[in-house]
Amino acid sequence: MKGADLYCEVFKYFEQIGRLVFVPGCHASGRTFFIFVLPQGEEAESNPPRNRNAVEVYGVVGGNPGWTEWYGWKFNGPWQQDVKKIYDAKKAALADSEYRSKKTRDERESDALKRTLYLLSTYNAGDSPASTAK
Repeated sequence: MKGADLYCEVFKYFEQIGRLVFVPGCHASGRTFFIFVLPQGEEAESNPPRNRNAVEVYGVVGGNPGWTEWYGWKFNGPWQQDVKKIYDAKKAALADSEYRSKKTRDERESDALKRTLYLLSTYNAGDSPASTAK
């Protein structure tokens, strides 16, 4: 859904970081995403947090919930800067991880191709003469 996809790419699981709780999800029409601010010193009691004084600061701000909803900030404040920092750090780590995975995969494929080409380059005509075939 509009506004949820961006965050769901980086926040793949329910997660609490400090007083912020990130809640990705999905329903039949697409992805959902919510951010809550908890009172000082509290842990999220469930997913989504049911803490009595938790405040949903990012969530559905318009549209028809479940069909055409879109997501955005319900309240502005300093948590937005922290969310941006956390998002940027997680996105950079994810990009680095994807780069390292691709590099490793490419190196394995390159090594496999080198082994294949080497093996084929050592084959000489007559290595398998017809007279020895059974």
